[in-house]
Amino acid sequence: MVIPFLVLSILTPVAVYYTRIHYLRILLLRPFGQRRLSIGLRRVIVRQFGIFGNVFTLSDRNYRPNLILDGIMWLVNVSFLVLGPVFRPSPRGAWIKNERTFLKFARSLHKRGWQNFRSFIVGDQACNIKTHNEWWRLCIDLMMNSSELIIMDVSHVGAGSEWEIVHLDRRGFLRDCIFMAQEGYEAVGVEKLSQILEARRMPRVFLYRPSGEFLEPDELNAEIQRRLLKVFPAEDVALGRVPSLGVQGAN
Repeated sequence: MVIPFLVLSILTPVAVYYTRIHYLRILLLRPFGQRRLSIGLRRVIVRQFGIFGNVFTLSDRNYRPNLILDGIMWLVNVSFLVLGPVFRPSPRGAWIKNERTFLKFARSLHKRGWQNFRSFIVGDQACNIKTHNEWWRLCIDLMMNSSELIIMDVSHVGAGSEWEIVHLDRRGFLRDCIFMAQEGYEAVGVEKLSQILEARRMPRVFLYRPSGEFLEPDELNAEIQRRLLKVFPAEDVALGRVPSLGVQGAN
C-alpha cells in the first residue's frame, strides 16, 4: 500500500507539470454576493477556462474554501486526487491583510508549478484571494498586470464591478478583457456597462447558459486567440507553446 502511494505522490506532480506547463494565468472579475449567478459561473470556469489556465478571483461567500472538504483532504492525503475533481472546491490562494502578505502574494504569482498543481487537484476551479477591504483594489490591479487573460462577468454590475470596469479602461486593459454574462441576466449588465463606457467603446458580451456552455463558442475562441497573440510572441503560438483553447458551446 505504501509503495503505490509513494509512486502516485511522485508521478502526479510530474505529470501535472508537463501537461500544464503552458497554462495561462487568468483573472476573473465577477459579481459579488450573487449566489444564483455564481452556480452557473463556477461551471463556466471549470468547463471553459480552467482547462487552459489557472483562474484567480477575489473571495466572497460564494467563492471560498470548503472547510469540511479541506479537512478530509488534509487527513487522507491521497483523497485529494478523488474529492477535488468531484466537488471542485475553490482553494484559498492568499489572504491579504497587510503589506507583508500583499508582497508575499505578488511573489507567489510567478510560481506557476504550484498554481498548476493546485488547479489540478480542485478540478480546475478558480482560486480565491481573500483581502481586507483596504487591499482589494491593489490586489485587482496587481492581478490585472500579472495575467495573460482577463475575463469579466457582467450579469450583475454593482459598485465593485463598476470600479473594475473604470480601472480596466484607465489601465488600458479594456480592449483585452473578455466580457460575458449569463443568459437571461445580460440586459441589466449590458445596460450598466453602456452607461459606464461610451457607446463607441462598448465591448462585445458573450452569453453563457447556467449549465456552463457558451452560445457562440467559435467566436469566443477566436476572440481569446486574438488577445493571446498580443501577449505571446507569434513564434510561441506557432510552436504550440500557448495552450490550445477548448471553449465549448451549447448543443
